[in-house]
Amino acid sequence: MVELTREAAPSYARAYDFGAHGTICDLGGGAGQLLATILAVYGQARGVLLDAATVVAGAPAVLERYGVRGRCEVVAGDLTQAPRGHGVYVARNIIHGFSDD
Repeated sequence: MVELTREAAPSYARAYDFGAHGTICDLGGGAGQLLATILAVYGQARGVLLDAATVVAGAPAVLERYGVRGRCEVVAGDLTQAPRGHGVYVARNIIHGFSDD
C-alpha cells in the first residue's frame, strides 16, 4: 500500500484543489504519505492524519521528510469517529467492510 500510494500521490494532489479547503483530514492515512504529498503541493494548507496508533507511529518521519510536520496533526484513533469541522476529508482505499450507514 505504501508503494502504491507513493506512486499515485502526486497525481492525486494535483487532480483536486485541496488548497481551497484550509484543512485536509486523511482518514486511515497510514504513515501519511498521501497527506504529506498534498501538503507539500499546497503550502498554506494544514493537515490531520488519523489512523490506528501503531500505524501513525511512523508518520512523524514521513511528514518531516516532506517538510510538512509543522502543519500536520497526527491523531491516533478510530476512523469511524473522525473529527468534524475540517475542510475536506480524504479516504483512499480504506472504506470496505462497512455498511452504507
